[in-house]
Amino acid sequence: MSYTPDHKEHTRKRILASARRLFNAHGFDGVTIDAIMADADLTRGGFYAHFPSKEALFEAALLDVIPTAKPEAQETATSERAAQQTRRHMLTQFQHYLSAGHRDNLAEGCAIAAHLSDAARADPDLQAAFTQLTKTLTKVWAAKLNTTSSATDEDDPRLALFSMMIGGLALSRAVDDPTLSDQILADCRGALGVLAPELGDPTTEERES
Repeated sequence: MSYTPDHKEHTRKRILASARRLFNAHGFDGVTIDAIMADADLTRGGFYAHFPSKEALFEAALLDVIPTAKPEAQETATSERAAQQTRRHMLTQFQHYLSAGHRDNLAEGCAIAAHLSDAARADPDLQAAFTQLTKTLTKVWAAKLNTTSSATDEDDPRLALFSMMIGGLALSRAVDDPTLSDQILADCRGALGVLAPELGDPTTEERES
């Protein structure tokens, strides 16, 4: 029985979606190919038509979350009001990232924060994918914030913001004290205005919401 190219791509996306959720929730070593294919409602036999190995699937699932920066997100705002709306939108997104809801939704949450320890011990191919994802997301965030800089990829002014958010989320998940976990997130939200002052005062935004 033959399938159309669209069918194969649709199946691949189903595998990636299941892999992303399960890898996020259980880590690389805590997930089997059988479990991923069952979650996607597929049989194991079809796995190798799409990916040569579990490691290749893990890399593909990680890179699959890279957003595409829309042209309008990179344009300079034409008015102060438009620029302010953009900054408020970004602040809302960043505050959600550092929220208890995101912390507690591991399966659907940020793949970078979920796999920091996996990547630190990974092979060069996966570490290269992690590097690509970090650079791309940093550029996307900088574009949305309408920042201009001559810094290189390795010295981007948004790297401190990116690292604080990723690290803060990961640490809030790692501790077993709920009060401490909430405080980590709150302190990171408070630091947003220091690392990205163009966002405004995050504490004021939280009081008004």
